[in-house]
Amino acid sequence: MPINEFVTIQQVLEILNRMIEEDPWAVNDLINQRVVCGKKLADDPTVQVGIKHKGENSTTYEVGLLGVLNGLFGIDSDGWGAIAAVYSVTCKACSSNQPVSTKVGDPCTRCGAETVLGDLLKFEQVRPLPAKNEWILEKTKDGVILKPPPTMPSELADAMISQAHKKLSSHTEETYCAFCQKAFPLDGTAAEAVTEHIKTCEKHPMRAAEAKIKELEDENAELLKKLFPKARKA
Repeated sequence: MPINEFVTIQQVLEILNRMIEEDPWAVNDLINQRVVCGKKLADDPTVQVGIKHKGENSTTYEVGLLGVLNGLFGIDSDGWGAIAAVYSVTCKACSSNQPVSTKVGDPCTRCGAETVLGDLLKFEQVRPLPAKNEWILEKTKDGVILKPPPTMPSELADAMISQAHKKLSSHTEETYCAFCQKAFPLDGTAAEAVTEHIKTCEKHPMRAAEAKIKELEDENAELLKKLFPKARKA
C-alpha cells in the first residue's frame, strides 16, 4: 500500500481493531504500557496524559500510545479525545464476564464480589468530529467547489489540496494492480505488463485457486496409486 499522509480516525480504528484480531495479547500489553513524562507534555493541548501519582509537593504524569493517537485528532469541548479502548468487566473471584453496563468496582452479578477490568475487546470512536472540521461543498455559477473548514490553517488546506492533485495526476500517468498496488506507467505496454504481472502476483485470487488445484491434483494422484498400485517386477 502507498504511504498515506492524511489519515482519518476511521482508518486508525480499522488498523487497531485489525491488530486485536491478529494478536490481542500484544495489543493489550501495548495499549496498557505507560511511560513517565514531564509537566510540559502533560500540558500539551491535545495529547492525553494521565496522573500516575499526586503528592503534596509534586505530581508524576504518564502517557501511553492511545493518548498520543488521540493527540493527532484533537480534543472535544470536554478535553477528551475521539478514540477509546473498550474492555470487558470481569469478576475478581469467579472470573465471570459482567453485563456491558457494569462498571469496574461494581459487585459481581453472580457472586457479589468486586469486579475488575477484563480483556481489551475493541477500539471505537466515542466523540464525533465537530462540523467545523468538515470540508464544505459550495455551489457557484461555475459549478461545485470544495472549501476547507474555516478553522483549518491555510497551509494545511493547501497541502491537502496539493496532495489530492498529485494523487489525481498519478492516476492519469500510471495504472495499478488492484491486488498489490504495484504501479505501471500508462504507455503502449501497460496492458501487456499488467497481464504478465497478474500471472505471478502473490496477492491475486488466482494464487489461492492454483494452490487448491495443486492440492487436489496431489490428492487425486495419491488416490490413484492406492486404487491402481503398480505391479511388482518378477
